[in-house]
Amino acid sequence: MKYLVALLICFISAQVQAGVCSRGVERLVEVEDITNCANQGDASAQFILGEIYFQGKEVAQNYKIAFDWVSKAAAQGDKAAQSALGFYYYNGWGTKKDHMSAYTWWSLSIVNNEEPVVRRNLTDLERGTSSGRLGPGAEIGQ
Repeated sequence: MKYLVALLICFISAQVQAGVCSRGVERLVEVEDITNCANQGDASAQFILGEIYFQGKEVAQNYKIAFDWVSKAAAQGDKAAQSALGFYYYNGWGTKKDHMSAYTWWSLSIVNNEEPVVRRNLTDLERGTSSGRLGPGAEIGQ
Protein backbone atom coordinates (compact mmCIF):
# COMPACT_ATOMS: atom_id res chain seq x y z
CA MET A 1 0.00 0.00 0.00
CA LYS A 2 2.90 2.38 0.80
CA TYR A 3 4.30 1.82 -2.66
CA LEU A 4 0.97 2.50 -4.31
CA VAL A 5 0.63 5.77 -2.42
CA ALA A 6 4.18 6.77 -3.35
CA LEU A 7 3.54 5.91 -6.99
CA LEU A 8 0.31 7.91 -6.96
CA ILE A 9 2.09 10.92 -5.44
CA CYS A 10 4.79 10.75 -8.12
CA PHE A 11 2.16 10.48 -10.87
CA ILE A 12 0.17 13.44 -9.55
CA SER A 13 3.35 15.49 -9.12
CA ALA A 14 4.34 14.79 -12.74
CA GLN A 15 0.88 15.76 -13.98
CA VAL A 16 0.90 18.97 -11.97
CA GLN A 17 4.37 19.84 -13.28
CA ALA A 18 3.32 19.11 -16.88
CA GLY A 19 0.34 21.39 -16.35
CA VAL A 20 2.59 24.09 -14.95
CA CYS A 21 4.79 23.99 -18.04
CA SER A 22 1.88 23.94 -20.47
CA ARG A 23 0.26 27.04 -18.92
CA GLY A 24 3.12 29.21 -20.08
CA VAL A 25 6.58 29.51 -18.64
CA GLU A 26 6.38 33.30 -18.70
CA ARG A 27 3.89 33.09 -15.83
CA LEU A 28 6.12 31.00 -13.60
CA VAL A 29 7.83 32.85 -10.79
CA GLU A 30 9.59 30.10 -8.87
CA VAL A 31 13.06 29.19 -10.10
CA GLU A 32 12.34 25.59 -9.13
CA ASP A 33 9.29 25.46 -11.45
CA ILE A 34 11.24 27.05 -14.29
CA THR A 35 14.08 24.57 -13.72
CA ASN A 36 11.67 21.64 -13.81
CA CYS A 37 10.18 22.84 -17.09
CA ALA A 38 13.66 23.45 -18.52
CA ASN A 39 14.69 19.93 -17.55
CA GLN A 40 11.59 18.64 -19.38
CA GLY A 41 12.90 20.30 -22.55
CA ASP A 42 10.75 23.44 -22.65
CA ALA A 43 12.78 25.89 -24.77
CA SER A 44 11.19 28.99 -23.25
CA ALA A 45 11.98 27.75 -19.75
CA GLN A 46 15.54 26.95 -20.81
CA PHE A 47 16.03 30.47 -22.13
CA ILE A 48 14.47 32.07 -19.05
CA LEU A 49 16.57 29.90 -16.74
CA GLY A 50 19.68 30.89 -18.68
CA GLU A 51 18.81 34.54 -18.21
CA ILE A 52 18.20 33.97 -14.49
CA TYR A 53 21.71 32.52 -14.14
CA PHE A 54 23.15 35.26 -16.33
CA GLN A 55 21.64 37.98 -14.15
CA GLY A 56 22.15 36.14 -10.87
CA LYS A 57 18.52 36.56 -9.82
CA GLU A 58 17.63 34.20 -6.96
CA VAL A 59 20.65 32.06 -7.89
CA ALA A 60 24.38 32.64 -7.87
CA GLN A 61 25.40 34.35 -11.11
CA ASN A 62 27.02 31.78 -13.37
CA TYR A 63 27.74 32.57 -17.03
CA LYS A 64 28.66 28.97 -17.86
CA ILE A 65 25.35 27.58 -16.63
CA ALA A 66 23.57 30.47 -18.35
CA PHE A 67 25.35 29.69 -21.61
CA ASP A 68 24.43 26.01 -21.36
CA TRP A 69 20.71 26.70 -20.87
CA VAL A 70 20.55 29.39 -23.55
CA SER A 71 22.37 27.03 -25.95
CA LYS A 72 19.75 24.34 -25.37
CA ALA A 73 16.92 26.78 -26.05
CA ALA A 74 18.63 28.16 -29.16
CA ALA A 75 19.18 24.66 -30.54
CA GLN A 76 15.42 24.10 -30.24
CA GLY A 77 14.71 27.20 -32.32
CA ASP A 78 13.90 29.76 -29.62
CA LYS A 79 14.44 33.08 -31.46
CA ALA A 80 15.31 35.12 -28.40
CA ALA A 81 17.78 32.46 -27.28
CA GLN A 82 19.41 32.40 -30.72
CA SER A 83 19.90 36.15 -30.57
CA ALA A 84 21.19 36.01 -26.99
CA LEU A 85 23.57 33.18 -27.84
CA GLY A 86 25.20 35.50 -30.36
CA PHE A 87 25.96 37.89 -27.51
CA TYR A 88 27.31 35.07 -25.35
CA TYR A 89 29.75 34.06 -28.08
CA TYR A 90 30.62 37.63 -29.02
CA ASN A 91 31.48 38.60 -25.44
CA GLY A 92 32.82 35.24 -24.25
CA TRP A 93 30.16 34.87 -21.55
CA GLY A 94 30.32 31.29 -20.28
CA THR A 95 32.24 30.20 -23.34
CA LYS A 96 35.29 31.10 -25.38
CA LYS A 97 34.94 34.30 -27.44
CA ASP A 98 33.99 33.23 -30.93
CA HIS A 99 32.88 35.92 -33.34
CA MET A 100 32.14 33.44 -36.11
CA SER A 101 29.69 31.62 -33.85
CA ALA A 102 28.20 34.98 -32.84
CA TYR A 103 27.75 35.77 -36.52
CA THR A 104 26.14 32.38 -37.14
CA TRP A 105 23.62 32.68 -34.31
CA TRP A 106 22.79 36.30 -35.09
CA SER A 107 22.27 35.38 -38.75
CA LEU A 108 19.95 32.57 -37.75
CA SER A 109 17.97 34.85 -35.46
CA ILE A 110 17.56 37.33 -38.34
CA VAL A 111 16.24 34.55 -40.57
CA ASN A 112 13.77 33.83 -37.77
CA ASN A 113 12.76 37.53 -37.68
CA GLU A 114 14.35 38.49 -34.37
CA GLU A 115 14.66 42.12 -33.34
CA PRO A 116 16.35 44.80 -35.52
CA VAL A 117 19.15 45.32 -32.99
CA VAL A 118 20.54 41.97 -34.10
CA ARG A 119 20.86 43.30 -37.67
CA ARG A 120 22.82 46.25 -36.34
CA ASN A 121 25.14 43.99 -34.34
CA LEU A 122 25.64 41.75 -37.33
CA THR A 123 26.51 44.73 -39.53
CA ASP A 124 28.96 46.04 -36.93
CA LEU A 125 30.55 42.61 -36.70
CA GLU A 126 30.89 42.42 -40.49
CA ARG A 127 32.57 45.83 -40.56
CA GLY A 128 35.02 44.65 -37.93
CA THR A 129 36.37 41.84 -40.11
CA SER A 130 39.71 42.18 -41.82
CA SER A 131 38.29 41.17 -45.20
CA GLY A 132 35.10 43.24 -44.93
CA ARG A 133 32.93 40.13 -45.25
CA LEU A 134 32.21 37.00 -43.33
CA GLY A 135 32.36 33.55 -44.76
CA PRO A 136 34.77 30.67 -45.11
CA GLY A 137 38.26 31.90 -44.36
CA ALA A 138 37.15 35.32 -43.09
CA GLU A 139 39.03 36.61 -40.08
CA ILE A 140 36.96 38.04 -37.27
CA GLY A 141 38.47 41.00 -35.45
CA GLN A 142 38.60 40.50 -31.69
